[in-house]
Amino acid sequence: MALLRLFLKPGIDKQNTEYGAEGGWVDGDYVRFRYGLPEKMGGWTEFGNTLVNFVGSTSEIFAWNALDGTPYAALGTNRKVYAL
Repeated sequence: MALLRLFLKPGIDKQNTEYGAEGGWVDGDYVRFRYGLPEKMGGWTEFGNTLVNFVGSTSEIFAWNALDGTPYAALGTNRKVYAL
């Protein structure tokens, strides 16, 4: 059996139909494109090992790493803002 090389267009085309976007992607979930190829995005990881009860409903979360690699997170609820 002969091998064929596939040429797929990077990115997700939501403007065209499946037939109109031939050779490309029309839908995706938890995927990003790096160097023109699809890459599965990582899953969930536990942040810290302490159990924290937050007051209110969380509406925004912003996570980042310091220059030394220390992870931080800021959570905003309808009642307070938390920094971890």
